Amino acid sequence: MTPDNVTERLKAQADHWFPIAGKNDKDVAEQIKIDGIDILVDLAGHSVNNTLPVFAYRPAPIQVTWLGYPNTTGMSAIDYRFTDEVADPIGKQIICIVRN
Repeated sequence: MTPDNVTERLKAQADHWFPIAGKNDKDVAEQIKIDGIDILVDLAGHSVNNTLPVFAYRPAPIQVTWLGYPNTTGMSAIDYRFTDEVADPIGKQIICIVRN
């Protein structure tokens, strides 16, 4: 995967950058643990080339999904879902937190 201008701009704002393209899910999860990531946020959901299997290893104490899919991932390893009034209009939301 070739980084684009947005990637380079975000990378410049980070203290540490670890590209995961082409890496094994288990190795990525281990690196997240080594780096001491406290909150891991999924931005892809069930879209193409997602990294949801990394979340199954539970590499961070808090795991959240946002943006990639407007509903649950169906994974018990995901603790929360960030949302807003567009994705979940007031009066229509069902709040469900599944914790093993």
